[in-house]
Amino acid sequence: MWARSGRGAARGSGDRLAPRRGGGPGAGPWGAARDLPRAGLALARVIGHSQWQAHAGFALGRIYADLGDWAQSREALLEAIRRATALGSGHFMRTCTGMYAQAAAWLGSAPEQAAAGQALDAELGDGASLAGPLTNGQRHCWVGRAELSLARGDAAGALTVADALSASLPNRGTWGARHSPRMLLLRGRSLIALARAADAVHDLQAAREIAAACGARTLHMQAEIHLAHAARGRGAASDAAAAQARALAQAMAATIPGDGQRRAYLAYVLSEIDA
Repeated sequence: MWARSGRGAARGSGDRLAPRRGGGPGAGPWGAARDLPRAGLALARVIGHSQWQAHAGFALGRIYADLGDWAQSREALLEAIRRATALGSGHFMRTCTGMYAQAAAWLGSAPEQAAAGQALDAELGDGASLAGPLTNGQRHCWVGRAELSLARGDAAGALTVADALSASLPNRGTWGARHSPRMLLLRGRSLIALARAADAVHDLQAAREIAAACGARTLHMQAEIHLAHAARGRGAASDAAAAQARALAQAMAATIPGDGQRRAYLAYVLSEIDA
């Protein structure tokens, strides 16, 4: 989610993966987003459905990464990888490993990022290439590799991957290059890291426009955060983008059940806005 790793992350809120006893999903979008896949994971375990367990673990890992909770994101994703490996599902092995690498890049320590990089290498194989058609799982792995490159200071490498993935987006000819806000954010963040903040603005504004139109508030907030960073990189005022990012963060935090995780999320996001 972020351009940096390990900044203000909630390293674990004490909120475990098992579904809550009593009551329905947590109040608000974040509560439901967290509790529904947890309930799905519990059901998949009861009926012994390994693919659903891997899929639910992927979803939980993504949600906890967006919340800045590396401990729980890591736990969910590593369990999903173990389940996919036991199942022998190349699709889930790659999608879960790619998401694990992305979360490690955003939130993990240098040794954790190195471990994620080794897992990516194993999934992509020797001589991995961005040329030719890519499966969904391979795309997840390449995004993970780009995020790790960015976290390790190789912004040029991250930009090369982002450009290649953007060029091979499905239906690019129909929908144009602007229909993937995640790729636009990755390009924009890479350009900022390369001291090309002015070039980053176009991509970040496009990401903001698409995310806002889709109601994707997390992506919208990310775009505002990095527009603020780009403005600072150009020596321009960053107040408007930073204020919008704070407003989005406050609105989303209000839907997180539990004071501890809500405070941790806000501390995480606000540290990124002010970085």
